[in-house]
Amino acid sequence: MNTDLALNETQSFVNNIQANPSTVLGNFSKSSFEALANIAFPGTKTEAWKYTRVGKIKNASWKISEGECASIEAFKIPDLQAKRLVFVDGVACEKLSEVSNLEDGLSISNISENATNLSVNLKQERELFETINASLCSGGVVIKVAKGKVIQTPLHIIHVLTGNGNIANPRFVFDIETSASLKAIVSFKTTAGNTAGFTNAVIDARVADNANLEIDKIQFEGEEQFHMSTDLASQGRDSVFSINTLSLSGAWIRNNLNIDVNGQNCNTHLNGLYILDGTQHVDNHTVLDHKVPNCDSFETYKGIIGGKSTGVFNGKVFVRPDAQKTNAYQQNANILLYDNAKVNSKPELEIYADDVKCSHGSTTGQFDEEALFYLQARGISRAKAQNLLVYAFAADVLNKISIPEVYTYITSLLQKRFNWEEL
Repeated sequence: MNTDLALNETQSFVNNIQANPSTVLGNFSKSSFEALANIAFPGTKTEAWKYTRVGKIKNASWKISEGECASIEAFKIPDLQAKRLVFVDGVACEKLSEVSNLEDGLSISNISENATNLSVNLKQERELFETINASLCSGGVVIKVAKGKVIQTPLHIIHVLTGNGNIANPRFVFDIETSASLKAIVSFKTTAGNTAGFTNAVIDARVADNANLEIDKIQFEGEEQFHMSTDLASQGRDSVFSINTLSLSGAWIRNNLNIDVNGQNCNTHLNGLYILDGTQHVDNHTVLDHKVPNCDSFETYKGIIGGKSTGVFNGKVFVRPDAQKTNAYQQNANILLYDNAKVNSKPELEIYADDVKCSHGSTTGQFDEEALFYLQARGISRAKAQNLLVYAFAADVLNKISIPEVYTYITSLLQKRFNWEEL
């Protein structure tokens, strides 16, 4: 695509939405809007978007408008004891949130009060949808854990999209100070009976020395919804960062993860499970950048692709010249349930150091007929045998979920979503 044309398309896209602006980031929004003048909409020749088309997003008419959500009972995780933050179409909803009596060391503030501190994880060459989020952000929070504080109660962020042509641009910032720890769940949901909508979310995490942050991200929006998620994280020395991305429902989902390993002796865990049906499209695009020595990273993404849906995995691990003694593992595996389902997988390693242990791999196939026959020969129905094999396949990712109530919730969603038999 002609570069000038693509830049004009970007300006046209944002200007159409700006007809009803509701931003909260002040000067940060202004500088981001100006940056869009140099960021083109990705086209068919953009390598990072080779398998994912954006035409339906680019050509649609989106508006910034807060919808109504009377109750979130259907969106809660059963039996989960957690503090709760609720957003509707990108705007904080205080009446549905529950953040009273926070543990000592945990603070939650409106993102507009912290706008000057939002550029820590941004690259010099900014990505289109992150910049659109910063330009049009209508709500978000800064979650801070003070030095040395280990927060025992998980934090549950629920974002509800009402559809109806709305675009939501929520931004969630995590600031985990030295030797602090937090577990968070970020759920993306939609109200019943809604029409097309677009969630363009950013998670911006800063994990300081010896700190620990674990995020379970659950994408379970409607069949007509578009979802773009940009996850930025930077790690200090001896820190641990984990994110489990669970993409279960939505017409079009793209996850962009950019992790900077800036301190020695870090552990990084990126896990993803995408289970598709119908004509869904899910693209996981990860960049993990090892800059210093003596760090370990583990990346496991698994896809179960049904109907005429399409899965994409493009993961890149950089090992910079100074990053000796790096141990980096990357694996993508997929099961195709039907002949019309497809997947595009491209794991990559880019290594500039010579004393490292790095591996990557990709496998794609269908059900093992011998395994199915073995189970059926012992009186198990074919449908239940397939369920057993799917659960066994997905277990590598599901078992990374450390909060039992979240694990139980995800398995129940899968059973309802695909009419699986109880095991």
